[in-house]
Amino acid sequence: MSLIRIKEDPFKLIEKRSKYRFWDKERERSNHAVQMQEAGVTRPRCPHMRIAWSGPPHDKVQAVTCLDCQSYATEPEMKDRGFDFNDCPDWIFFQIFEERTANRNKATFAMNGR
Repeated sequence: MSLIRIKEDPFKLIEKRSKYRFWDKERERSNHAVQMQEAGVTRPRCPHMRIAWSGPPHDKVQAVTCLDCQSYATEPEMKDRGFDFNDCPDWIFFQIFEERTANRNKATFAMNGR
């Protein structure tokens, strides 16, 4: 019985393929969040379960965005409220999300006249 020798390491091939498949997911999430914000489609009473972070190096300002309702909270907003963006509790993000959604719904109501 002869020994079959392969020049390529199968573990390195698997790692290379997984990097090729998954290396750009953070950038895709960031772009997706921005596109959803620009679309302006809102849903009432969002549970804010799907949240994406965006920031450097792809964006200039750190932000947390709800992918369902397109509400977002940015780092300057956190500083204005007296919180550090990285150490801020989740309920602060959710509060900003709700305020932004309420303001957006008021503007939509005023524009449609309903």
